[in-house]
Amino acid sequence: MIIARIDPTPPLSPGRTIPPERGAPTTLRSATTPTTPVILLTGCLPVQLSLSTGQVAQWSVKAYPLSVSAPPVVAPANGAAVLLSTNAGGFFSVHAVVGLQTYDWFVRFIELEVIRPDPGGMETDGMPDMSPHRIGMVAVMAFFGCSARIRLRGSDEQPSCYNDVTPGILQDMFWIQDQTLYGAFCRRGTNQIKGYLFEPIPRAASPNIDAGDEEKFPFYDAKVEPENGPLRRVKFDDMPGIVIPVLYNPAIGFQKDFDPNWAKDPAYLLLRKVGGYVSFRSAVGAKCKQAPNTYVVGGAIQWNLIFNQRIKEIPPQAYDGGFFSIDFKDYLAVSTPPNGTVLGNPAVQIFPGPMDACAAGVETFGPEATKTTKQYQWHQRSGVLI
Repeated sequence: MIIARIDPTPPLSPGRTIPPERGAPTTLRSATTPTTPVILLTGCLPVQLSLSTGQVAQWSVKAYPLSVSAPPVVAPANGAAVLLSTNAGGFFSVHAVVGLQTYDWFVRFIELEVIRPDPGGMETDGMPDMSPHRIGMVAVMAFFGCSARIRLRGSDEQPSCYNDVTPGILQDMFWIQDQTLYGAFCRRGTNQIKGYLFEPIPRAASPNIDAGDEEKFPFYDAKVEPENGPLRRVKFDDMPGIVIPVLYNPAIGFQKDFDPNWAKDPAYLLLRKVGGYVSFRSAVGAKCKQAPNTYVVGGAIQWNLIFNQRIKEIPPQAYDGGFFSIDFKDYLAVSTPPNGTVLGNPAVQIFPGPMDACAAGVETFGPEATKTTKQYQWHQRSGVLI
């Protein structure tokens, strides 16, 4: 019997948590008849083939007539352990010959094609929102939305095989140390900046997987319509931003509680601006039911979050009715663009062909241990609010 295994998509960079279920190769089904082939994606990592007996065999691959391309390659042609390339789409049979005995293994490679999205259909937001996040903290956020069409090929004569493919978004966030999102703080009644409070960032090096739904991890929460078939649309939206205190005392540092009397205390500085820059790459990819830890991507949408949002002074009496009674959006000042979400240049990237996510430069693992730095980082620098 032929034993087939495939490795999981590896981390792009060190310092990642690799759960046990995602760190080991997946053993694929024996698939000894053409009616029950293994379903894999074109461009995934090579398939590792060997015989259960451990014998050296002569290996070959045959393409069935309805295959959409030439057969993949087995290397070496003679050996006890070989690799099957995955650059061909269609229906194939692998044969291992030892003396007069022939062993068969059947596989169908399905090709993922990302149909180039129209940047005109991507929704950016030049008017950020500000709302209470928890007591003493506000969230300043901006919206981004997009959809991408995909086409699956390689199983038109057996379309039910397409249903083994799960499309999704693998979204990475990129940043530069000390140049991420921050709040600028001033003394009450002045436009003189006394310092900048930078948000906590992942300990691992950029990029970092940005996935808000643990059940779908590492896929970002997205909607796929229809759920089955060769033609589908992946829709997703995001509202990234920064959570930041409205009042800050550099001598004490970050505090988890809040006292409205701080607004009258000159030791506490006021949040007067949110600034900074982070970028996102939302890769359109897929995985197969039989290789759930191997991810293939076909293209990506590139966009940025740029904040240049000034904030009006919030008077001390505004807190008299309670922190959550304040309509913080009313304190957003007119700001100079770019401010909010903007498309990258280029906005759309189509890869030369479907490929493993790591090979395409897409991170699919979160940072190990503590997700972020322990604290907001205070940088005492003077400046003028602009």
